[in-house]
Amino acid sequence: MELRQLRYFAAVAEHRHFTRASEALNVSQPALSQQILGLERELGLPLFDRLGRGIELTAAGRVFEEHARRTLREADNARAAMDDLRDSVRGEVTIAAIQTAGAGFLVDAVARFRRQHPGVIVRLREERATDVAQLVHEGRANLGVTYLPLAESNGFETERLSVEELVLVVPKGHELAGRRVQTRRIGALPLVVPPGGYCLRGGIDAVLAEAGATSVAA
Repeated sequence: MELRQLRYFAAVAEHRHFTRASEALNVSQPALSQQILGLERELGLPLFDRLGRGIELTAAGRVFEEHARRTLREADNARAAMDDLRDSVRGEVTIAAIQTAGAGFLVDAVARFRRQHPGVIVRLREERATDVAQLVHEGRANLGVTYLPLAESNGFETERLSVEELVLVVPKGHELAGRRVQTRRIGALPLVVPPGGYCLRGGIDAVLAEAGATSVAA
C-alpha cells in the first residue's frame, strides 16, 4: 500500500466519480482506475460500488476512508515538520546574565530573537556577575552577560553591549541635586551601595578610587 494509492482513493471517494477525480489529480483515468483496483486486490475487499456512471463507497470503503484520510493527514504533518526543520533554526540556548541585564535590554533582545527563530528555546538564568563566566566555562550556559573586564578572560570572546550609567540619588532640595558632581565629592558622602562581593560594588569602588575617594556603605 502506497501513499499515492491512498490519495487516489481519497480523491475518488470525495468526487464519487473517476473522471472528475483524475482531473483533480491531474492523472489519466486508466492510471487512476488501475491504482484503485490494485488497492482493492491488496485489501481483498471492494471499496466502491460501480453504479452506472457514478460510484458509491461500500461498507468497507467507508471504514477504509476514515483510516486513509487520517494516514494522509499524518503524512502531511510529517512533511510539514520536516520542512520546518529544514527552513528554520531549532535548538536550545541558555543565557547566564546579571540582574540589571535581565531587567534591561536583554528581555527585548530575547523577544526579537524568538520572533526570528521561534523554533529555538531560550532559557535565561539570573546569576551573580562573578558566576556568569564560570557557567559559560563549564558549559552550563551558552553565553553570558556580565560586567567587563572579566577577572579571567582566557578562552572567552567578549563584546561590549551597553554602558551602564551610575546616577547619584539625593533627597529633593539637596545641594547636589540636579548638578554634575565630581567623583571625589561623592566619596565624602555616606552612600548606600551594594554590599561587598558584588561586581557592581567593585565597579563603584574602582571609579571612586581613581578620584582618590572611597565608598562607605550606609
